[in-house]
Amino acid sequence: MGRSIAFYRDVLGFRLTMQTTVSDPEHDLYLRLPEGTSAQVAILQAGSVTIGEVELIQWSFPSSPPSATPAKRPGDPGPFLLAFEVTGEELETACQRMTQQGVKFWSDPITSHIDGYGAIRAVVCEDPDGTMIELLTLPSREEIVRTRTAYLNRRQAP
Repeated sequence: MGRSIAFYRDVLGFRLTMQTTVSDPEHDLYLRLPEGTSAQVAILQAGSVTIGEVELIQWSFPSSPPSATPAKRPGDPGPFLLAFEVTGEELETACQRMTQQGVKFWSDPITSHIDGYGAIRAVVCEDPDGTMIELLTLPSREEIVRTRTAYLNRRQAP
């Protein structure tokens, strides 16, 4: 938990706004957990948001824990990454800052063009638990509208 909090707080810049323990029969029931399971929970937020953006949970089981599963990758069923839009800082600057803190990126930032949406610039690293973290810059609203209009006009053309 400590290394994950440090990553999201110190590397990605989130604020730790809540840290608590959860241990009650209601959670056991609705999450289908073994009776007596408890968890350390941390909520981290970006900017002035007042609800949790990232919730970290470290489970403690009354008996042996379920077997660990490898980190998800593209093509695996279910969620496999967390994506964060970089604003207020250039993507390359964010990567340099994070590299100085020991983060290893899979590649340099890459620009990808999505038909009907526009260009995104993105890069991927992993959090301390192997979850893929995507940092990206998105097109402006005006760019999206312009690209979407051109896309729809092409599709409707004879």
